[in-house]
Amino acid sequence: MRALGLLLVACILSAGCADRPRRNPLDVRARSPIDIANPLEALAGDGLVRLRWDFTEFTDLRAVRIWRNGGTRSEPVLYERAPEDTSFIDTDVINGTIYTYWLTLDVVGEEELAIAGEELATPGREHGWIADAGSGLVWRLTPDGRRGLFARGRFPSLEGLAVDARTGAAWVGDSRLTALHRIDTAGVMQRFGTLMTAGGDIALDAVARVGWVADSEEGAVYQFSLDAEGDSLELVEIDATLAQPIAIAPSPKGGVWVADSEDDRVLWFDEQGLRSGQWEGLTGLVDLDASDTVCCQAWAIDSDGLRVLRLTPRAPVRVVSFPYGPATAIDVADDSGIAWVLGAGGVVAYDDEGGILLQIEDLPGAISISADERNGQLWAAGESELVKITLGGLTYRTQLTGFTRIVRVIVDPGF
Repeated sequence: MRALGLLLVACILSAGCADRPRRNPLDVRARSPIDIANPLEALAGDGLVRLRWDFTEFTDLRAVRIWRNGGTRSEPVLYERAPEDTSFIDTDVINGTIYTYWLTLDVVGEEELAIAGEELATPGREHGWIADAGSGLVWRLTPDGRRGLFARGRFPSLEGLAVDARTGAAWVGDSRLTALHRIDTAGVMQRFGTLMTAGGDIALDAVARVGWVADSEEGAVYQFSLDAEGDSLELVEIDATLAQPIAIAPSPKGGVWVADSEDDRVLWFDEQGLRSGQWEGLTGLVDLDASDTVCCQAWAIDSDGLRVLRLTPRAPVRVVSFPYGPATAIDVADDSGIAWVLGAGGVVAYDDEGGILLQIEDLPGAISISADERNGQLWAAGESELVKITLGGLTYRTQLTGFTRIVRVIVDPGF
């Protein structure tokens, strides 16, 4: 056992302690029994913030004092804990509000000692999921996107990631695996063996309880049940004429959209599984998405990002203006049908007629977006970092770095 007061004095006098870089919040191995520079961890949850620290190895500690700013109170809130405590759950919080936490210590023979460093936390219902192909890990993040809750993998070549809005579970496709994987909200991962050649893009319809997976190597798109159990998954092929399906998207009541890049076309299959729409001559297809509740319209990017298209059954392709080209990714909000299109210089939100509703500039390096309109937020990911933006004020809410090569970000709004 050690004396905390002497250690703090030594650390203050040492430039090494004062200059210690903050540890990577994504590195599950980066844990230290005592880190005076930043000993407090704050994990946002739904209506709560979990706080963790550890000073149990010190003999001269009388109390740990946790201070909090934020919310409706003008003065800091104090929570005093016994020296043997290592955690505390703050439930006196409001979702969507930013809180700041810091520590002071009551040490025998010393004045109250302040510990350097503050932790921010914003509780909420939503959770982001990240597919990091560089590490082969799929991450589930805290509601504020500031920390990783857990990571599962390692997947050799991540391609598809989608979230079941009813259960909160993520489904994962990998181009080097014939199996699909489902990861629940507690981090339990289940493997489902399939007869496909290689997993690709994944789309889910949480209401109809069906999902689809693209197998671009075999030129097939398969349907499966989201409520599957056991260790194998029954796949139903929806069309045998596809060449290279690179992106798929749900359509209400069990329909699906398919971007077939090698044949330069987009196809729409209705809820009966019938091919009810086809748009040809779409060379250089990049991405495709649609709402799984608002019928029936899809958005696509072709010409290697130079064109943004609105597709409606029994109508010609409509090309819309996109000021931040080349376009790289689309996310269509399930509830409103608003299309969020990401490009090299920013993001544009379109209504169902192709009119511009909102523009967000200065998202350098972003390659994937996920719009969470229920909570008024946009999640944007580059290869190594995640940024979360409030749609109302268009201000940065948080930034999380430490990833290696993100290929997809997607959000479960938590409703």
